[in-house]
Amino acid sequence: MFVSTDGETFAEVDLSGEGSVSLHGVAHGSGTFVAVHSETTVMVSADAETWTKVKTGIDAKAEAEATLHAVIFAEGRFVAVGDGGVIIESTDGQAWSRVEAEIEASLRAVTHANGVFVAADAEGKVAVSLDGETWASAKVAEGETLLTVEYVNGNYVAVGTGGSVHTSLDAEVWTRQEIETDATLKGVAYADGEFHFVTEGSGSLSAKARLFLNSTATAQGFADSVWFGLHHAFEGGIEYHAEHGFLFATGENEQSVLIFHYDMDAWLWTGASLYPFVYKHGEDGGWLFYVESSGDTYFDIAADGYITIGG
Repeated sequence: MFVSTDGETFAEVDLSGEGSVSLHGVAHGSGTFVAVHSETTVMVSADAETWTKVKTGIDAKAEAEATLHAVIFAEGRFVAVGDGGVIIESTDGQAWSRVEAEIEASLRAVTHANGVFVAADAEGKVAVSLDGETWASAKVAEGETLLTVEYVNGNYVAVGTGGSVHTSLDAEVWTRQEIETDATLKGVAYADGEFHFVTEGSGSLSAKARLFLNSTATAQGFADSVWFGLHHAFEGGIEYHAEHGFLFATGENEQSVLIFHYDMDAWLWTGASLYPFVYKHGEDGGWLFYVESSGDTYFDIAADGYITIGG
């Protein structure tokens, strides 16, 4: 284990007194560090210097293979996951309780964002919980092991073997992303308009982030967005939308998208959690509600009436 106060200079912490362990993850919360490793115990520290093993309540004999793979601190508690669908939680790192979830596969990673816990497993599934107590799992990837799940750039992103990358805006509907690799991906981050992946063997690769990331390719170059509908992307941010016509779209991610609507001759602001509500900028601006499958008709909330573009 290595620790640092500035992220640049690291010092090794001697854990030899705790026996041979293979560390898998660490989290911090409420003044306590918790590390999970290749046993059914956890390691706890108040200063990241002195560590002690703490029993978790997992029956090491009955579940000898129940290695803990990941831990986070969220919603006032530590949540650790591992083999055999093991999920345990603790508010202080000392007293742990087992969460009874109907999950059998090895859980390899866990994250939390927007009030949602998300865990990824070795059978290509994700498990989702709103409270850390009740979990539901769903298949995301066939024949793939998901090794990491993170919330980056407005997306839950799960990665794993065979270059597997899956994204979701809400942890319920997932979209497979095609990247040019079949390497095992073990980590993901986002910076400067690109997703950066850690590959097995400490390598790395990057992929440019598309604005309408959660879209599935259809025919003739079109893609079907999980929230924005059928569209065709051109160079330079130009989009042709099946109902809105030609648009210019820009933004850091799908949660906040600025659109110039050419036929309306106006700037609109919307996002995955807003649409079909859009905000029109300008002197006659205000909130509009797009009437889906209407051609290009909006309800102007302030004017209490409908407007049809091009009509």
